[in-house]
Amino acid sequence: MILLRSRFARVLRILIVRLSALVLFSTMGCTGEESGTTVTEDRISVVGGQPFESLFTIVDTLTLEEPPGIVTVLPRVTVDRDGGFLLADEQEHQVRIYSPEGRLRQTYGAGTPRPDSIRLPQRAIRLPNEHLLIVNIVGPVTIIPTDSALPSRFLPLSLRTARNAVTINDRTVILAGSDSNPVSATLFRLDLEAGRVGDHFFPPPEHLDRWVTTTFSSVLVAGRGSRVAAVHMLSDTLMIVDESGRTTARIPIPIDPFRVPGGPLPNLESSAAQHAWITRFTMITDLFWVADDQFVVQWVKPVGTGLASDWGVLQMDTTGALVWAMAPSPTLVAIADGKYYFRDPAGMRPNRWLVATRKVGP
Repeated sequence: MILLRSRFARVLRILIVRLSALVLFSTMGCTGEESGTTVTEDRISVVGGQPFESLFTIVDTLTLEEPPGIVTVLPRVTVDRDGGFLLADEQEHQVRIYSPEGRLRQTYGAGTPRPDSIRLPQRAIRLPNEHLLIVNIVGPVTIIPTDSALPSRFLPLSLRTARNAVTINDRTVILAGSDSNPVSATLFRLDLEAGRVGDHFFPPPEHLDRWVTTTFSSVLVAGRGSRVAAVHMLSDTLMIVDESGRTTARIPIPIDPFRVPGGPLPNLESSAAQHAWITRFTMITDLFWVADDQFVVQWVKPVGTGLASDWGVLQMDTTGALVWAMAPSPTLVAIADGKYYFRDPAGMRPNRWLVATRKVGP
């Protein structure tokens, strides 16, 4: 048993490092045949699927300000309440707050006078009291008050990982992460007043090997009122759950084909074998709840022999009916007030975005 666990731990580490490299490379804004996306002066066209220009109109561009010492490497973005952006950069160990125009307002973490125990931050969200809650992949949740004179608060978590969060009310936050090795739950109710995690719920898909879902343990979440939409990255079924963890709806995601790994986690020692295995299936990478009955889902499929990927985006309703789909596509960063923010495929770093609106028509 000890040898078996040691073998799985080694394979898990190899694959997680490989996946991290894949995601990092994919966020750098690749162009040309390798990413499936080409750029001209006035439009983007996407190879295969419905073309970008038939779905969207580019209305603006946005460049996140990078003063000396600030570099955007691996951003995960949440829209702030004023239309600005909360950016967690895991690679830089920083959380940055930007205006709607991309002006840098505040930086927390590495290289600042107030690091606040921010390490490998995954997401930053705004609480109802306007304080900033930062989800670190390991370690405590960090809460930074709006009043800079007040000390930060650190909520220790007895979790394996934490990756995202959505606010339910003044007291309750739902965290997405993983609880153990192997994973048995991926959503957790955090009581802000008590400062501790309560219920654990939303197990990984039962039809997949438990070590596969431990390796790919990310769950994508979006909140609306007291409801949470959640989907495991290796599942094509979106769930609506309430704050108690009860599933109230199961909605199929119309990605065809949606391929998942079958069988046990393989013992893959070489990078070529790892990538060949990863290219066999599809991964959900982001989820947006854009209206009471509308979701936008982003997914990725590694391709070829390098670190290239095909990205896809679709909009669906709460019955699972497809509204539109684009695959491959530029990487979608955020959606706010009817505007879609895509990483500019021509940009060398992911701080350059295209601002687009959906075209009206059949």
